[in-house]
Amino acid sequence: MTTPYDPNDPGRYGDPSGLPNFPAAPPPSEGPAQVFTPPREIMAAFWCYVAAAVVILIGGVLSLGAKQTLVDTLRDNNTSNLSPTQIDQAASVTLTLLLVVAVIVAGLFLLFAFKLRAGRNWARIVLAIIAILELISLLNGRGSASILSYIGILAAVIGAVLSWMPNASQYIAAVKRNR
Repeated sequence: MTTPYDPNDPGRYGDPSGLPNFPAAPPPSEGPAQVFTPPREIMAAFWCYVAAAVVILIGGVLSLGAKQTLVDTLRDNNTSNLSPTQIDQAASVTLTLLLVVAVIVAGLFLLFAFKLRAGRNWARIVLAIIAILELISLLNGRGSASILSYIGILAAVIGAVLSWMPNASQYIAAVKRNR
């Protein structure tokens, strides 16, 4: 004997389509989610990282003007017997790659800076690690020593320090609790 489907009693007999019944979605939360305003330390760190990204882009663009210096260096150290055309092409490819890398790195700096401003702790950690690595590289003499590189690294280090201040940490913790 088969019991007919009763739409008012879906518990025992289920859906006539044979699909299992799942509980309903929870009701929507009351009101909008709490919005946090970044403290001054986070905003200052954000602008420091934006400045570092701009310096990286400027450095990439300015490197294009150093083509002749690169060609002269390649010519002086030409152990592969490259022709002048090949040396010129190698310099062009190198400078183009340098500019592409500068654009990518600056874009990542900006992405991480916006995520930091939104209260993401992972972005704060990544930016701090990058700033520390840049500083170590410069202090070890492996980084470039132009005034532009000093400005960019200084901006990144200041941004890292600001992003770990107590108000910044409280902001990031509050945003994390609210998610």
